[in-house]
Amino acid sequence: MNYRQADLTDLSQTTAVMKDVNTLHHLAIASYPSAPKGLEPSPQELADYQTKMLRVNPLSAFHVFEAARLTCVRRVIYLSSLTVYLGDKHRSHYLETDPPDPPDICRSTGHGVAG
Repeated sequence: MNYRQADLTDLSQTTAVMKDVNTLHHLAIASYPSAPKGLEPSPQELADYQTKMLRVNPLSAFHVFEAARLTCVRRVIYLSSLTVYLGDKHRSHYLETDPPDPPDICRSTGHGVAG
């Protein structure tokens, strides 16, 4: 397996790194960094970050699939995040058939295009 890096918000970079790729494992997602208690972001910082996530994650996923189509990638394996299911804190387990219930905007974009 080879690792390639690109700015996935840039379709030309995304397409360039997919040349000669047969199978793509897409695991990239921008998520909100954890902060120690007492160092949480301000409401404005959180709003700015959530706005960025609404642009970055869906756009990046779109570019991955579009670049794969343009470069004839045979198989794309897209992994979502368990965090799309974490809205219900009273559950002890989750099934793949459960509907997503993300607790915030950042985690809802992790489900993005694959849903």
